[in-house]
Order: sequence, then C-alpha cells, then structure tokens
Amino acid sequence: MDGLSLQAPLRPLRLLVVYFLLIHSCRGQSLLIGPSQPIVVKVGDDIILPCHLEPAVDVAAKTLEWKRSDSEFVYVWRDGQDLTDTKHPSYKERTLLFPDELKRGNMSLKLSKVKLSDQGRYECYIPDLNKQSFIELVVGQSQLIGPSQPIVATVGNDVILPCSLEPTEDVAAKTLEWTRSDLNPIFVLLRHAGQNFVQTKHPSFEGRTRLFFDELKHGNISLKLSKVKPSDAGRYKCYIPKLNTESFVELVVASGAVSSPVISLAGIDEATRGVVLQCESKGWYPEPEVLWLDGEGNLLSAGPTETVRGPDDLYTVSSRVTVEKRHSNSFTCRVQQKDTNQTRETEIHVPDDFFAIQSSSSSIITGLAVSLAVCIILFILLLFSVWKWRQNKTNSKLSRRDETDKEENRTNDPEEAEALTGEKLEEKAARSLFGLKIVNKRTLKEEQQKREEAVQKLEEEKQRSENEREQLQKELEDKIKKSESKLAEVQQQLNDEKKKHEVEQQGLHQKMKDDMQAKNQEVNQLSAELKELKEEKQDLEDKVCSKLAEVQQQLNDEKKTHEVEQQGLHQKMKDDMQAKNQEVNQLSAEVKELKEEKQRREKE
Repeated sequence: MDGLSLQAPLRPLRLLVVYFLLIHSCRGQSLLIGPSQPIVVKVGDDIILPCHLEPAVDVAAKTLEWKRSDSEFVYVWRDGQDLTDTKHPSYKERTLLFPDELKRGNMSLKLSKVKLSDQGRYECYIPDLNKQSFIELVVGQSQLIGPSQPIVATVGNDVILPCSLEPTEDVAAKTLEWTRSDLNPIFVLLRHAGQNFVQTKHPSFEGRTRLFFDELKHGNISLKLSKVKPSDAGRYKCYIPKLNTESFVELVVASGAVSSPVISLAGIDEATRGVVLQCESKGWYPEPEVLWLDGEGNLLSAGPTETVRGPDDLYTVSSRVTVEKRHSNSFTCRVQQKDTNQTRETEIHVPDDFFAIQSSSSSIITGLAVSLAVCIILFILLLFSVWKWRQNKTNSKLSRRDETDKEENRTNDPEEAEALTGEKLEEKAARSLFGLKIVNKRTLKEEQQKREEAVQKLEEEKQRSENEREQLQKELEDKIKKSESKLAEVQQQLNDEKKKHEVEQQGLHQKMKDDMQAKNQEVNQLSAELKELKEEKQDLEDKVCSKLAEVQQQLNDEKKTHEVEQQGLHQKMKDDMQAKNQEVNQLSAEVKELKEEKQRREKE
C-alpha cells in the first residue's frame, strides 16, 4: 500500500512525460513535401515556391532555411524573424515567408520580380527536424511583342510602331535597335548605353524617329515615326541584342488626300459602236486597282490601267472601258487599295439618245469625209486644167511674137537687129518663166539703159567696197601687229611668272619635305611612346589578371572552407539528431516498461 501511495502522485507526471514523448515522436515522422514538377515563371513575375510539412507541425519557433544548390542562402528564419544579413544580395527585399502559415507547417517561399539569374534548384530545409525538399525553378525569357496586323499610316501624319516586352522589364540601359533590311544602312534608330547613335541612322529618317524614354523602364520600346512618307512603307524589326528577342512590324502607308474618280466621254468605238468612258483618279499610295461596274454591279471588261508615279511618290491611275446600251445605262468606276482599306467610286448615267446620236453622228462624219475627199480631187483637176489652158495660150502668143521679130530683123541694121534679138530672147525667157505680157521694143531699150546704169552703179559700189576692203585690211594688219606685240609682252610676263612660281614651288616643296621629315620624326616618337604604353598596359593587365586569379583562388578557398564547415555543421546536426533519436528510443522503451508496470499493478 505504501508503494501505491508513493506512485499515485507520480502518475500525472508520468502521463505528461508520455504525452510529450508521443508528440515528439509524431513530429519526427513528419515529411517536407514540395512539388514533383518544375515551377515555370517568366522574368518579372512573382512566384511561390511551395514547401510544407505533412502531417502539419508548427515550425514558427524553429530555424527554417531556403537556399540554392550553390549554397547561396535565399532566406533564413530564426528565432521568429528574418535574418536578412545571411541572405544573398541578389535576393534582398525579394523573398519572404508567410508567418501566419508557419504554425500550420507551411514554409512556402514567395519570390518577387523574378530574374533570369533566379533559375535553378532550391532547397527548403528544417535543421531541427533534419527534413528537406527540393524545388526546380525554370525562368522563361521575356519576349518582344508586336502587332499581329499591319499598321496603316497616312502620308504626312505621325505613327507609332508598337513593340514591348512581355513580361515587362527595364530596358533603359540596354542596346535597342529598330531596323529595316531593305535599307542601307539598315538602322532606323539605334540606342546604346542610354544614347541615340545618329551617325548610323539612314538619312531618310533623320529627325523623324524617337522612343518614349519614360516607357523604357516598363519594357516599352515603341517607335514614333513623324511626317510619314510613301517610302516609309515596309517591314520593321525591333530587337534587343542582350535578350536575343525580336519582333516585326509591317507598316503600310496610305495617301492622305486621294481624289474621287473623274469619268469623261472619250469617244466612240468604231468596231462595236459603243461609247468609250475614261476614269482618272490622283493621289494614291500604294498603287491602287481600277474596276468598272454596270448598274447591276457586274464587273466590266476594261483595258489595262495606266499608272503614272509623280515626284511625290503618289500614283495617278486612269482606265478606259467601252460600254454598249443597257437597261439602266449606269456605269461605276471604282478605285480601291485593299492594303490601306481605301475606296473611291463615281457613277455616271449615259442617256439612251446618246448612243443613237453618237451612231448617226458617226455616219454623217464618215459621209462628209468622203464628200470632202471627192471635192478636193475635183478642185485639183480644175486647177490643173486652168494651168494647162494658160500654158497653151502663152506658148501661142510667144510663137506669133517670134515671127514678128524675124520680119523686123530682115529690114533693120544687123547690129541693132542682133541687139534686139538678144533683148527679145531675154523677154521671151522672162515671159516663159513668169508669165509676163509682151512689151514693145522701146520699153526694152529703156530697160536695157536702166540695166546699164545699174551695172555702172554696181561697178562704182564695187570700187568703193574694194577701197573700203583695202582700208579695213590695212587697219586689220595694224591691229594684228599690235596684238602680236601685246601677245609677246603677255607671253614674256607669263614666262616670268612661271619661273617665279617654279622657284616658289621648289621652296614650298622643300618646306613640305622638311615638315614631313619633322612629322615622321614625331610619328616615330609617338609610335615609340605608344609601344611603351602598350607594354605598360600589358604589364598592368597581366598584374590585374594575376591579382584577379589570386582573389578568385582566395574566394574558391573560402568557398571550399565554407562548404567544409557547412558539411561539418550538417554532420554535427545529423549526429545530434541521431543522438536525439536514440534518447527518444530509450525514453520510448522506458515508457513501454512503465506501461507494462502500470498494467501489472492494475491487475494486482
């Protein structure tokens, strides 16, 4: 009874010890559970790396560690707080746990603003329980996204070519390129180290392209193109070399002020007796197509479209079609550009009477043309007949005159007759050539006298001209002599100047030669100094490389030492856990013995 009385006060204490040991034993059986598949995330996004205990155990008071496979600490929780000093600098202010979830055994890690360098294998670890789990994080690269449809711009206006990173990322310090492969040079805009390189830009885009600098930190590298020209049409590429991502934007340029088609009547088709209509429209870009439609909307067969490109790169198009009389006599000319979704059309109505009038008018014109041709032929024949009649009449008069002259020659003085005969022959020739009337002998003598006076005047004029010519020749010879003398003086001056110039050239050449020698000496001296500088630079580079190698070796040694210490610490923790497990097993055995003793005593 005394033994029972002594054990009775110890019973609650034993039960408490048993309860504690049972809980401790259950905790030792919990497992850290993580995802079986890699976690995929894009650059710039936030992500949760899941890790929790099953069965759930409160871990708020325990040490919790998140680290990379390269032993870099991502997050450390100890004594109920975040140890930021142990965290790798690249993860500062980007990792956190959920304190309210720790009491449920959830130690999932939230990683904000994921970087490409965050990719890798992560370990969540509870040193007190010697439990760990691994999570693989795969980081996707940001991609440049552009429009899926062509961008349509109007000549003279401004346009924005959209291009941005998804997920967003700050690209203000990165190299950004906008190019067009059909240009030389290909660059529309080049930005490097925060500066625009104007020298590499194609001249046609000078002063017309820019980025939105405030948007670069959001990954937006859209290009603004001002005062659009027809030549700006094409396929543009936006490219970020460091991220090796690109996107394409198709720009279609439309003319701003296209004219509505103008339809005019161009004439009559003689073969079909149809009316020819002509349509013209100006100010198009790119080149449009022209369609002809009847009143029911049916497509008409037209001739080839004539296209003229002006100095402003805008197109003027014209087309002709032959139409015949129809039910409505309504015809439409449609000019359209499918790429820019522009359409202009004009409708014309041709009255029924116009086809009849045009047909009859054509017949009348043909008849008039034939009649006119016949009249012209008859008129030519009439003129030929009149000319022939006058020619015969003139010949008969000349014949009678010849007979009269012969009779007069028989009675007059032979010399006079001979002179008259010459005069008559001249008169005959003049009459035969110009159709003059027959003149009498007295008139011919007067004309002969006038001719002699004219000849005398001509002789006098000739003599006067000869005198003037001799005088002019003499003056010309004097001028030539003076010119030759002047030329000789000028030639002498030129020779003197040439000699002087040659002397100056020789002096200049000698001076240039001396200067070149001096410059060569300076170049040689600079080359020697440059060589020395290069050698010094090489020595410095070798020293820097050697120093870097030493530092790298020290870092590697420290890293190895740290790894050894970490391994020793883990081994020590493992040994401690084994010792704790042995103690637990021993206590479990004691509990078992106590239970057996309790049962035995209860039986007693």
